[in-house]
Amino acid sequence: MSQQESGHDDHDLLSRFMMKKKEAYSDTFLQHVVLNFILAGRDTSSVALSWFFWLITMHPTVEEQIVREICSVLIETRGTENNAASWTEEPLGFDEIDRLVYLKAALSETLRLYPSVPEDSKHVENDDVLPDGTFVPAGSSVSYSIYAAGRMKSTWGEDCLEFIPERWISPIDGKFINHDQYRFVAFNAGPRICLGKDLAYLQMKTIGGGGVFDAFYEEWASG
Repeated sequence: MSQQESGHDDHDLLSRFMMKKKEAYSDTFLQHVVLNFILAGRDTSSVALSWFFWLITMHPTVEEQIVREICSVLIETRGTENNAASWTEEPLGFDEIDRLVYLKAALSETLRLYPSVPEDSKHVENDDVLPDGTFVPAGSSVSYSIYAAGRMKSTWGEDCLEFIPERWISPIDGKFINHDQYRFVAFNAGPRICLGKDLAYLQMKTIGGGGVFDAFYEEWASG
């Protein structure tokens, strides 16, 4: 069914991609998006979200800050003339999601401590020498621990084992800090960095933020 023929009022990510632009995306583009959702981002995003929800239940102040940020954005984008119940009728829009800096920081901190892919390896095509002088012959494999890399004191400081989303936010302007990709390797780094990184954040912010806010509203509405 083409985009024009679809009359559904759906809020899934694919439908929102289709409604994002005035001009229709090509069918090929949308097919690639679906394949990315199914093949590349299914298990990794769900694992990350599982750890995220667990961590915020263990850190209620972080959850409160996420809710405050979402409310602040919704007040600006949707106004206060309607009650908060109206905020739950429509999912967070792309522009609203982009503004959720603290939520992205909490998700990044989750991935630092509990990466969806805790270990990775590279196959050596040709003889090479690592920066520290280690010789690696062709045909060998080099493995490294993404899990350990996110918990190194030399990289993340004495509080490296603590869940602190603020380490991802600039104290100067409040913007998100994109740490060096070779420091934060949950999405790999260099020319082999994950092509679906931005899409993964979109998925996690949509589901994570929506889940946290809906839970907050249900608790608030029930008194």
